[in-house]
Amino acid sequence: MPTCPNCGFELVLLNRPKYKCSLCSKLYPQQQVESYNFRNWNKKQKENDLHNLKLEEKKMNKLIQENKTLKAFRFLFNERRIKQSIEKKLQRKQEYYFKNKQIINLKRDIRRQNNLEVYNKMRKNWRDKNLETMRIYGQIQHYRSRQKALALQYLKNNY
Repeated sequence: MPTCPNCGFELVLLNRPKYKCSLCSKLYPQQQVESYNFRNWNKKQKENDLHNLKLEEKKMNKLIQENKTLKAFRFLFNERRIKQSIEKKLQRKQEYYFKNKQIINLKRDIRRQNNLEVYNKMRKNWRDKNLETMRIYGQIQHYRSRQKALALQYLKNNY
């Protein structure tokens, strides 16, 4: 309910678009009173939202800090186990690969044949990405073959 800006008493809406204060008997235009009340309400809501946002931010910062300390403690006590487990995993993978090399290669070939479009697209992307390095490797191969030909020609002419 809107209040009187003069005395703070509640205003009463009349039949015409005006509010009247029961205590001081002043008349106020309806639009002016409603816009004033809305602005005040909006200002309070913004302050309330900012306050809630700050409280949420504090809670989140506190949770993040607690999680960091817990992770630090876990890392301190489990660092050796993690390194050992990674080495063991790699060793197990290598042993499995050497035991089942033919089966793994066959599965890989079958997967490539079944997904030929995906495989070709992947190869094309790799070629596009590494075009310059492939060009350099080609030049090196060309110079090697030319140098080999020159060396053979030199040996042929001298001996």
